[in-house]
Amino acid sequence: MANATQERLWRYATLAQSASAATVGSVLIVHLAAPVVAALVPGPGGVDLANQTMLLGREYYQQALLEPIVVWGAMGMHVGASAIRRWLRPTKRTSWHAFAGLALIPVVAWHVCLNRLVPMTSRAPIAHLSPSELDMAHVGAGLQTFPIVTWSFYTWLCVAGAVHMVGGLPKLRRRYARTRSAMQAGLALAGGAMQRTA
Repeated sequence: MANATQERLWRYATLAQSASAATVGSVLIVHLAAPVVAALVPGPGGVDLANQTMLLGREYYQQALLEPIVVWGAMGMHVGASAIRRWLRPTKRTSWHAFAGLALIPVVAWHVCLNRLVPMTSRAPIAHLSPSELDMAHVGAGLQTFPIVTWSFYTWLCVAGAVHMVGGLPKLRRRYARTRSAMQAGLALAGGAMQRTA
């Protein structure tokens, strides 16, 4: 009985891990568009274009009903499903993919705190700004004020994120081939939810 239950839990955790990876990936494409624009377009025009791109991205994933599901729910589900899979079938060696995922947890928490939670504070000077006023200048201020710390954390975030995504994409493709209908249903539901909130 325990083996059947564990096998079922493994399947559900695998499905949750895959679906949440696809969801987080779609949010990341939108989220990373602004810094990519800022890096590719030189001068003040690039910063302005990056700010406009950031505002468009916020329309996609920072909606009151959508953000708790698409961003926080998907990230929580991914970490939780990964922990369940690791608990059910522990390995002696940690892969680069898994190590990068573990390394992402503290740096993503720092990123969320600095760029999402701190701007929501009611203390001055933040209280006098709306979230839309916290644009690429917020990131630039961190890079100018604390350059070593900020560059270190953003490098950590980018490298660990890239390694985790590169290691996870082949797994996601293999799983998608096996669970195509369930993934399509999940994506259709997510798409319908996004259309209703727009």
